[in-house]
Order: sequence, then C-alpha cells, then structure tokens
Amino acid sequence: MRAVVVGGAGAMGRVAAQDLARSEGVEVVTVADLDGDRAASVASSIRGGADVRWVATDISGKGFVEVLEGHDVCIASTAYRLNPAIVEACLDAGCGYVDLGGLFHVALATLEYRDRFASAGLTGVTCMGGSPGITNLLAVVGARELDTVDGIHVRLGSMDPSVSGLPLPIPYSLETILDEFSLPAMAYRAGEFREVDALGEPEDVDFPEPVGKRRAFTTLHSEVATLPRGFPGVREVTFKISFEQALVERFRLLANIGFASSEPVVVRGQSVRPRDLLIELGRRLPQAAGTEDVECLRVVLEGEKDGRDRTIVAEALIEPNRDLGLGGGALDTGIPPSIVAQMIVAGEAKGPGMFAPEEAVDADRFFQRLAERGITYSVRTEG
Repeated sequence: MRAVVVGGAGAMGRVAAQDLARSEGVEVVTVADLDGDRAASVASSIRGGADVRWVATDISGKGFVEVLEGHDVCIASTAYRLNPAIVEACLDAGCGYVDLGGLFHVALATLEYRDRFASAGLTGVTCMGGSPGITNLLAVVGARELDTVDGIHVRLGSMDPSVSGLPLPIPYSLETILDEFSLPAMAYRAGEFREVDALGEPEDVDFPEPVGKRRAFTTLHSEVATLPRGFPGVREVTFKISFEQALVERFRLLANIGFASSEPVVVRGQSVRPRDLLIELGRRLPQAAGTEDVECLRVVLEGEKDGRDRTIVAEALIEPNRDLGLGGGALDTGIPPSIVAQMIVAGEAKGPGMFAPEEAVDADRFFQRLAERGITYSVRTEG
C-alpha cells in the first residue's frame, strides 16, 4: 500500500503519517505539504517500517495530480475548504480518498462526488477524524441497542491544562475555529435542517473525569449533515462542543469585533482581510504542546426498544499517549483516517463511491483497530 498525506506537515497530518508508517502492509508514505522544509522535517522524524518520503506541493498547482499518482489512497489533512479540490485531483490521479471533515456544507459538497467516484472505481470516505468520524461510528454501534432511532446528539468535551496563560490557545486549525465561532450552525429537527446561532443553545454536560462538567455550545459541524442520511428515520440530530472557557471568551471577542471576517478592509491604503491578519499573527504566538489534552466523544441516541423509550450513550474517552507524545485530540483525529485509508485499500470499506463513515466503514473492524492503538469505547443504557 502506498499512501500520501496532503497537509502531512500539519498537527493532524503528521499523526496520520506516523500511524501509516507503523502499520503492517504500508510500503510508502508520502508527506506532502506546501511547506517543503516542514514536510522534510516531519518525514525525517517518522519511525516505522514504511519508506517515508516528502514533497513540497501546492494543491492549486498543475503538478499536484502528479504528486498523487502512484499512490493507492490520499488523506486530506488541510483546511477543510480545500477538500473538493483534493477530491478532483484524486479522480484525475486514480487515487482513493479520506478526509477529516467539512463543517457541514463542504461535507455535503464532497458527498456529491459519489457517482463520479463510483464510475472511476474509486472509494472515498469523508468526515473521518475524531468528531466527525469516531462519533459517526459510535452512533452506529449505539443504534444497535434500539429498534428505532429518533434522535442523535453528539457532544464533544475537552480539557487541556497546558493552555493556561496562553494569549490565544489554538488547539487545531485556526480557520476552522473561526468558522465555528462565526458561521451559523445547523441542527436537524423535525426532519429538516435549521440554522442555529453560532455558540447558541448552551448546555451543561457531565463528561467523565478528568473532563468533568462542561458547558457545550452548538457550532457548525459535519455530523449534522451526514447522520440524517445514514439513519433515514431520525427526527433530530444535534452537535455541541465544549472549549476551555478562556478560549471561548477570546474567540467570541475576536469574532464580535470582526477578526473572523473574510471581507477586506482598507488600512492605510492597503486592502487587508481581518481573518488573514489574525491567522498570520496566530502563527507567531506560543501554543500548548498538544500532549496533555483529554477528549470525550459522546453520542446520545434516543429511540425505542421493544416498544419502550430508551436512551443509549456511546462514548470514548481519549487520554494522552505518553510513548507517542500525543494528546487526546491528536490521537482521535489523526489515527482514524489512517485506519480507514488502510481499510479502503484492503477492500474492507464499502465502495466504490464517496461515503460518510456510517455508510461505508465496518464499525466493529474499525473499533478493533482503534483499540489496538489504545482507544476504546463503551455503550450504556440510561433511564
């Protein structure tokens, strides 16, 4: 198996590349990134049985398809808005595809490639990180405990003691965070999609320790886009996430004063996009090491079993891996696309076509391989 990780020098891409390199049957891993120096550094740091290579590439450039050619599968670990462009290149290169998610709208746009991928004999899986990704497959195993599923509620809780004192903690893609804090969110209610204010509908959630009780908010996310397709009878799908309170306050302020905007403003005769300025400043700020955070991925399913109302909770608590030097967020986001990429090449995923995880991935096989990497889950009945 030959795999290429686009955005492989990023925080999540390097985790996927490392997992691929350590996996049996993976012969070549190519770390592809716009920043060639970073790609070379990441490639040289990876240990495993695979031949790890690197290449500097621009997704918008003419040579990008050539980078993908000769690989069995591509993992897209870049800014989510670039996913459709990478999908197009995979079609031209004859390469399978996995990404980490598309914040609802891009996820739906990616799924529109289903027929073209099927015609090309290729398989792609979109939204295959932690949330979305693991959460989608938690919904699959939780639904087995019900005869009918009426509601699916995804809740993500996280804690990271290392962000204390930082001027602006950035736990993952700053562009994604800005969209989550500024774009209208979506919920699926009474069988239709409805807009919700960004950071609206606050809810206190009791996550297991050490995450504990956290206030979660609605943000734009991919599970709301795909789960109604995977569970046609469902009437409600919601997503809420909890951040450290200091992070919420800082990003809410930045969004309110306009720094999440992509609309140019003129400053001393120069046109500047506030978002671009913030992203550039963010690159210069000190950040947490990303090795101490803990995440809880929880999916609550409401429905009926044997004619009685029942609530099922499927969840995974992801703690740091000291041996790998990775925190929970990096583990649950970077490892799943590696596992599914290998499943695609092995013919263990549904295909050909473009699919969401709940449509294409064998949940039992996936969770078995996730457990081999130290991430487990539980299912319980409440009420």
